[in-house]
Amino acid sequence: MPLVGGAHRDPIIFSRRLDENGDGTGNSDALGNYTLGSPGIFFVQPPPNEIYVLNKLIFNIGGSEVKKANDYGDIGGGLPNGILVELYVGNTLVGNFTPDEPISSNAILFRVTSQYVVTPYTDGADYLKAVYSIADDTTPMLLQGDLNMSLRITCQDNLSSLISHTFSVLGYR
Repeated sequence: MPLVGGAHRDPIIFSRRLDENGDGTGNSDALGNYTLGSPGIFFVQPPPNEIYVLNKLIFNIGGSEVKKANDYGDIGGGLPNGILVELYVGNTLVGNFTPDEPISSNAILFRVTSQYVVTPYTDGADYLKAVYSIADDTTPMLLQGDLNMSLRITCQDNLSSLISHTFSVLGYR
């Protein structure tokens, strides 16, 4: 059992969208016109005295056709700046899950994720769900609220043409 707040307790399955506040109360729709100078930041951060144990990060993307390798979702040609996946303690970057290159295309997203599925709907849209394993079964990622730790997604491009775009995490607390 995980140690939380100084006491043992049974783990609680945890699933949450990353949002602009980090606590589940903010905007979680990453559909803005973001730039390098004004990025969209979506994150998850436990409150003090809590620990989140994370295993998976899920990209959910809706568009007219989300299967072309060089696009991001259905954004033709992909993203010029890409999406970053990073671990912070306070405002200090301590881990980068996209060190070689930001996620700028479906091909890169498919390469770095452990599984993905594209589901076509009758409204003409396709919905892509890509699962990024941020930890293996023996070494999950711990986010400690007392240390002000957060897992952040930074969007640096115009994503407003997508039908939907969210990020969520799975684990336990």
